[in-house]
Amino acid sequence: MRPTPSQWLRITPAMLFGLALPQLGVAQVPERIVVPGAVLPRQAIRNRDLRPAGPAPDMIYGRALSPTRARVTWSTVPDANGYQLYRSGAGSGASTLIHSVVATPGLVLAVNPTAYQGPPPPQPGTPGGGKPVPWVGNSNPVPTKSYVDPGRTPKATYTYAVVATYPDTAPYRAGSSQPASLAMLPGLPPAGLSATTSLGTTVTLSWQPVLDATGYQVFRNGSPITPQPVRGISYVDTGLQPGLYTYSVASFFSTESAGEIPGELSPLQSIQVVLSRCARP
Repeated sequence: MRPTPSQWLRITPAMLFGLALPQLGVAQVPERIVVPGAVLPRQAIRNRDLRPAGPAPDMIYGRALSPTRARVTWSTVPDANGYQLYRSGAGSGASTLIHSVVATPGLVLAVNPTAYQGPPPPQPGTPGGGKPVPWVGNSNPVPTKSYVDPGRTPKATYTYAVVATYPDTAPYRAGSSQPASLAMLPGLPPAGLSATTSLGTTVTLSWQPVLDATGYQVFRNGSPITPQPVRGISYVDTGLQPGLYTYSVASFFSTESAGEIPGELSPLQSIQVVLSRCARP
């Protein structure tokens, strides 16, 4: 049976209730911070924060303090409520959040130290007399923050980026700095290797400590004789027969990703020792 015209225009109370409802939008979530090497998931793309990116630190640089420790320094920016430091490198393409800090109120100054390079311009007196207005220039640099990143791999290259975060009520979302790369120092072997003999059967080796080294491996005639790294700066080799021996020592370093690894193995400083029964006192 075909419906009558009156049935075509019939509107039920449920239909009226549905028409009266406002259209509910999908709540937006903050966008995941985009740093070099990071990939946004599909959900974050659908719920992208449409605010423009806020100011980001325009000065970021890194320095290798030792074979396993790096210091990253960046400039602060006005209105930021915190900073997030990301790192990538040493075989990992993804960026990892390694440090976050809350901005300290009152320490963020909107000063550009490169804006004026000449002498300070003359300053007029304040209204009604008084001292001149102080000039703000290169003598008052932009405040900076820094972080020491331990456990790095000697000779590896790392890339850092700093994200400035802002309150939810700010007109912009988080902003990321340009990346900064640095190469770690090599893990050098110890210097000052020396040896003494006793009884014609024992050799005592000693050497100078290496910065950040967690242990040392001793080689005799090119082969390691210490199954585990030595936790000191000396080693006693006993039970030897008369003859000529060549010793060298390598450094070990503790890293975050690869555990304890040896440093530079070539070239190693070596020392030759001659043992003879005639050496007995």
